[in-house]
Amino acid sequence: MRAMDPHRRYGLIIDIIEEYETQMKRLAGKLMWLMLGSLGITNVQISPLQRLVGPGSPPLYRPITWNEYLGTKAKHFNKALSSVRLPNNNFSPLNGLLITDVNDHNAVKVN
Repeated sequence: MRAMDPHRRYGLIIDIIEEYETQMKRLAGKLMWLMLGSLGITNVQISPLQRLVGPGSPPLYRPITWNEYLGTKAKHFNKALSSVRLPNNNFSPLNGLLITDVNDHNAVKVN
């Protein structure tokens, strides 16, 4: 029986750990969705605490409900959060959804 190359063994271990992390993140998201849904708080608006927002520190994201965020996440995947980001900290809705360019934070018009 041949011994496995230590570098290959290390690579396999890393692959297993990364797969475990991915599966745990998926599970955590599903559990959060189930818990929030069962508590009936899916239509509650999520927004920053008022004490954290002011003239010197405006909000970076528009208020959004959990259901709206899940729908946005289903449509835009990993860009869901950037799709609700406020360009230059001003809210300008585009068909109920704000799409921004992450590089310059200006709204991008989509037809």
